[in-house]
Amino acid sequence: SAKAEDRHWERAYKIIRAFDASCKKHGIRGSLYPHTHWICDTPQSQKKIMEGANVSTIGPALCSHHWYANKNSVELDEALNYDIMKNLNYVVMTNGRFEGNGFPAVRFDLGEIDMAWFLAMIYQFGYKGPISTQGWGIGGDPYFTSKMFVDTVRGMRERFLKYPKLWPLD
Repeated sequence: SAKAEDRHWERAYKIIRAFDASCKKHGIRGSLYPHTHWICDTPQSQKKIMEGANVSTIGPALCSHHWYANKNSVELDEALNYDIMKNLNYVVMTNGRFEGNGFPAVRFDLGEIDMAWFLAMIYQFGYKGPISTQGWGIGGDPYFTSKMFVDTVRGMRERFLKYPKLWPLD
């Protein structure tokens, strides 16, 4: 998004406006997912596109990996305060490690992002929707990786409730 010109933004608005209309017509929920190296690569660009397209049906998605990987992203608390986030559709908790100029995805418990903190931020925000992770392309068995993710997120939630002193935001 940092290199985008007006014509790029106008094209993004047109595409997302059509996507929004299609979702509405078919009665389905759609999401705009920010991804590094695309025009929609930060919460700010996501907000700009959704507002510029004047969406009414689709909502934003949030991925820990792509939010953290882009140094131009606003802080998570600022992103969660955007008006568009009241319609947050889903959250992806995938981790990563900086390697040279890249930030390849790794299993959620092996990277640089404090996932307990990230999850607590999402809970504090009031999010109650789906939370997923990337299970393929990061090494190991995707089934095992995904099962471990579900068990760990449930375990963290239970620990947060049972032992309030472990809440990462205090």
